[in-house]
Amino acid sequence: MMGGEIWVESEEGKGSKFHFTIQLEEGESKENIIPHSLSPLTVKPILVADDNSVTREVIARFLESYSFVVKTVKSGLEVIAELEKGEEEYQLLILDWHMPRLNGIETLLALKANPRIQTIPPVLLITAYPSPEIEEMANKNGVKAILTKPVTKSSLFNAIISIFNTNSHLYDSLQAYPSEELF
Repeated sequence: MMGGEIWVESEEGKGSKFHFTIQLEEGESKENIIPHSLSPLTVKPILVADDNSVTREVIARFLESYSFVVKTVKSGLEVIAELEKGEEEYQLLILDWHMPRLNGIETLLALKANPRIQTIPPVLLITAYPSPEIEEMANKNGVKAILTKPVTKSSLFNAIISIFNTNSHLYDSLQAYPSEELF
């Protein structure tokens, strides 16, 4: 079998273990798999807000591996300050639901109520605490997608593609892209 072996170890009353080995050729690198047809999505930056520095770093690394430009902040208040400055036109906000002082939904509501902010990018909400209440609040306030932690590289990419509904045949082929990186 593909230059490998297969065998079973079984012990009555304890169960069985199935083993196999295969020999594979080294595959092509998937390091920068964002296709040229999606390059318009990589022009404007994505703003990521999460109070957990590890999560912020991982999400930024995932996005950068797909050639997205990323800026990170650690709170809803920093998101508001960043959008008030108006120096960047962000294509997407990725907000953690559970942040101190202002959670992701409260941040979005504060952005909408702020007369100094003219444009609010689409919002992707990330939560470790999925619930019907959070989903209802998110839908009611215009959140475009919700991701549940742990977030994988491919689930993040798929959520972004679904938000922008870009190149759906390509999106279908990328859903199978595996990623073991979790946070």
